[in-house]
Amino acid sequence: MRSTVDTFDDLLGVPYVHLGRDPRTGVDCLGLVLEVQRRMGFKVADPVPTYGVDPGRAFAENWAASWKQADSPEVGDAV
Repeated sequence: MRSTVDTFDDLLGVPYVHLGRDPRTGVDCLGLVLEVQRRMGFKVADPVPTYGVDPGRAFAENWAASWKQADSPEVGDAV
C-alpha cells in the first residue's frame, strides 16, 4: 500500500482553486485532503456542500448547530 505522503506527492502541481474538488481543474485544501483519502481507498463525503450555497455560511451554520448551551459550567468543563 502506498503511503499518504506518496499519494500527496502525486498531486503536486495541481492548481489551487477556491472550493475546488476536482484535481483535473484544481482543488482547495479540503479538496486536496478528500482526494488523497479517496485515492487511498477511504469512502468520503464532502462535509461542506458547494452546490448553490455559500460554503462559508453552510459551514458556520453546521458548526454552530453542533454546539450545546452550557447552563451551569463548572471548572474543567469544555465550553
